[in-house]
Amino acid sequence: MTTDGGRWQIPLIMNKLSILTLTALLLAPLAALHADEAAPRRPKHILWLMADQYIYDAFNFAGDRHVPTPNLDKLASQGTYLRQTYCQFPLCTPSRTSFTLGRYAHSTGVYQNGVVAPRDVMSFAQVLRRNGFITQVLGKLHITGRDDLDWNNPEAQFKQTPKQRRKVLNAKSGIFSGPLSDLEDWVWKDEMIAFLKKHAHERWFLECSFIVPHPPWVAPQQCWDRVNRALVEQTLRDINQRYPATKKTGSAKAAVPYVLDSIQAYYGNVSLVDVMVGEILSTLDQLGLREDTLVIFTSDHGEMLYRHRSWGKESFFDPSVRVPLIVAWPGVLPQGRTSEALVQMIDLYPTLLDVLGLEIPKSAQGKSLLPLLQGKTEKHWDEVYSELEGGKVMQFDGRYKWIDNGAGAPELYDMQNDPWEVRNLAALPEFREKTEAKVKELRQWRATDVAPQTPVGRSRKSARLKTE
Repeated sequence: MTTDGGRWQIPLIMNKLSILTLTALLLAPLAALHADEAAPRRPKHILWLMADQYIYDAFNFAGDRHVPTPNLDKLASQGTYLRQTYCQFPLCTPSRTSFTLGRYAHSTGVYQNGVVAPRDVMSFAQVLRRNGFITQVLGKLHITGRDDLDWNNPEAQFKQTPKQRRKVLNAKSGIFSGPLSDLEDWVWKDEMIAFLKKHAHERWFLECSFIVPHPPWVAPQQCWDRVNRALVEQTLRDINQRYPATKKTGSAKAAVPYVLDSIQAYYGNVSLVDVMVGEILSTLDQLGLREDTLVIFTSDHGEMLYRHRSWGKESFFDPSVRVPLIVAWPGVLPQGRTSEALVQMIDLYPTLLDVLGLEIPKSAQGKSLLPLLQGKTEKHWDEVYSELEGGKVMQFDGRYKWIDNGAGAPELYDMQNDPWEVRNLAALPEFREKTEAKVKELRQWRATDVAPQTPVGRSRKSARLKTE
């Protein structure tokens, strides 16, 4: 340093360094703020709400007016309703195993209820658990042989008590007149709320898996009374008109009282689902957790509900193979949207990990829905697939639904001109060659990544599928 008239002079280089240092200190908080704004938000909680055998559009907002669904309508207004979502196997255990492992049924080897799921394929619950999330399931899990790997409460897999079940089965006219606290679902709903309160400040994934509206066709009195009986009667008339009786289905006249009561009980239990979902979401709001919680509402498969004069699932008709899917995260994802993109249930696995910024295992066969949910794209899959036992495969491309029935005759439906799936086009001369080619294509598709199968209820060897 030098002096000039008794004053110290700071060299120019030191002066510049000081200015740069001071500037950096002043700008650091602003830079950090912008970095936080640029970084994607990650949910601290994931709430997976699932009803069993729920028809894909059984909501008021989707046009179904059989029974009020105010809470599910509100949830849809806070997120995206993915209207064309298909399960990969319209039966409980195969479907649940498929979307939990993120793989098609022929890649899990689970084609029936009671078959043990592979243990060497990474589930999304397992990934979340390894990354510090409490993974809790309450209700009907219906996946066999993986509880200790996937869940922090492996002993909590749903089991119906004989006493409660007898009360339901002894009910008359499709009405359960006892207290709601006697119903398994209501008990589990209370347990779910207790979990939210206890673990409000922790990271968790909670799967709330209700039994209803799965049979038996019995609904609580107050929910039964909410159903529009006149509309139920009109629904039956519409079904009888669209699907005339045949030698196979027989006449519907003798079954009218049973059919009407069954449909009313089904929608009564839709109302029960809505009430329980409402209480859970209200608790989430009261605890101030909504902004940090990704909420999903879905089902494992649908219900025919007398369409085609049949009940249950295990069919490739839309009421069976198509499922509801609502995804909401208010304040982060766009709200009040309906997407027509083709979606598969196995897409939920990579979606959860993508939202959390976690690496997606190569074993997952689905695709993340995050770009679709963010409104960055309107398309997802060119075609979706589902399977049934016996080598049966369905492919839907948004218009044509192709079905390889294995040993049975193939089917083809033009969903644009025949949304009720009444006219099988596969045997028509103009479609015969295309149908033969499609059957070969579907069988080739199903021949990839095949896992071994075993009979119901028996252990199975490891599928030895890649988990990296």
